[in-house]
Amino acid sequence: MYKIAIKREAPSTSYIVLPVNPEELSVKVKGANDHYDLLEIGAVIIPGGPGLRTFTIASIFPSDRESGNYVGYLENLLARKAPVRLIITDAAGDKSSRLDINLPVVIDRFDYRERGGEIGAFFYELDLVEYREFGAEVIA
Repeated sequence: MYKIAIKREAPSTSYIVLPVNPEELSVKVKGANDHYDLLEIGAVIIPGGPGLRTFTIASIFPSDRESGNYVGYLENLLARKAPVRLIITDAAGDKSSRLDINLPVVIDRFDYRERGGEIGAFFYELDLVEYREFGAEVIA
């Protein structure tokens, strides 16, 4: 059992804890490899480092007074155009989930919908992509 939180970075440190864990948590890591076609050899690959991790979460915000607040919070984070922090911890404290993630991510996709007969409940899919700081190095 684990707990998933999405937290705004400074200056505000507001956060949400997802009320319902997804049935599965998908993590994709694609290598940053270069592919080439050479005349006499054919296809070759040059190994690169690990690419950015992508986390996909699909779950539900249950039908209650708070469900719209979760949607609004995530839409607000997406509109900020800034990294957020993904925190996944072992809720039971017994290390049974083996997940311990605390890293900056960018919300890449947030889709949600209501289904007939389940008014007020929002089913959603969220893609979060690892964020790495970068920029020019200042040499003094």
